[in-house]
Amino acid sequence: MDNGRFDRLTGWAAAPRTRRRLLASAGFAALAERFTGVARKGSRRKKRCENCCRPDGRPCKRKKPACKPKFCLGAPLSIEAIWTQTGTDHESYLFVPNAAGDASPAPYIKDNCNPTNSDCEDDVYPFACVSQDADGPPGEVTTIRRLLPGTYEYWMEVYTDSPPGDLQVTLRDKNGRAVRAWTGPTTGSIDEVTWHVFDLDGSTGRVRSVDQLGNLSFLPNAAHDPASAICPGR
Repeated sequence: MDNGRFDRLTGWAAAPRTRRRLLASAGFAALAERFTGVARKGSRRKKRCENCCRPDGRPCKRKKPACKPKFCLGAPLSIEAIWTQTGTDHESYLFVPNAAGDASPAPYIKDNCNPTNSDCEDDVYPFACVSQDADGPPGEVTTIRRLLPGTYEYWMEVYTDSPPGDLQVTLRDKNGRAVRAWTGPTTGSIDEVTWHVFDLDGSTGRVRSVDQLGNLSFLPNAAHDPASAICPGR
């Protein structure tokens, strides 16, 4: 039997809708979709989104009311490290992407990158500044005025005698809204520990919570070795 006659007799040469009906009637509904490339009637495919976030900045892929591009963070934004325990001096470290054409290993800023000691509030790389620094409470506030392509890493050196729930890190958007918050570890009388709090994708504005404790060695080398202290000087 020639192929044309077979198609006419079996209905295989019919329109895709008829073809799917024939396959489905034979118990091959899944095959009907696979081979015709058409989804079953009533099925809905959610639209993928290459750059969508949840309201707390976490990445998501399917566009819906709680997953939209507008929820991804944009500059300016701030990171607050706040505590109340006297006698403690936690230190924040922000690893930033390199400037275009620069290859410095693991560039970072810390508490000495502030308006008193540097030009960090001017429109110069790395567009980030510790706008508030204290030897004790209430804490440190790091401001990022412009996001660069690459990964930002926020770390803290958590000193001794930090009681439960005392150290709080809050990520805020340009409107001051608290996007995400983390509670620091309890150190008691042990030596200081390193705390990798979160990462931020400078290209997409997506936030990835890390919330992991490190070893007892000091930052920045506990995070990256070698590392480069960068801050525009006066």
